[in-house]
Formats: sequence, structure tokens, C-alpha cells
Amino acid sequence: MPHVYPGRITVFRANERNLGRYPDPLLGWGELAGGGVAVYEVPGDHMSMVENPRVRILAEQLKPCLDKAQEDSTRNGEHFP
Repeated sequence: MPHVYPGRITVFRANERNLGRYPDPLLGWGELAGGGVAVYEVPGDHMSMVENPRVRILAEQLKPCLDKAQEDSTRNGEHFP
């Protein structure tokens, strides 16, 4: 059984998905995220969201998340390689 992560989890979710297969809007992460779940919708399905031109939208959403994670880790004395 996985342990609960105490922080916030970020999920990038395709907006074209089979709701019968994955009815949970948090895709199962809700019970594992002690700090909550931030969900970003990306155009396309599971595969096409990482292909042009949709991957550009994913990158635009991902960049501020990575910047914030780096900023937070620097503030906490951690370092990215």
C-alpha cells in the first residue's frame, strides 16, 4: 500500500478521456496527497496530449509548476542537480 505524500500533488489530465474507465477526477491521487491535488486539463487524450501541437499547452502549464517547485526547494535549502 502506498504511503501518503504530505505535500501537494500536481496532475496533468487529458480532457479527452473515457470517464467510465477513470471516473475519479483526481485519477486516484486524492487519497495519496496530504496537501491536496492541483489538476490541470490538457487538450487531447492520454497519448495525444504529449504530441504537437498540444504538448506546447502542456509545457506552458508545466513550466510555472516547475518554477514554483524549484523556488520552494531553494527556500527550504534543497538543491536541484
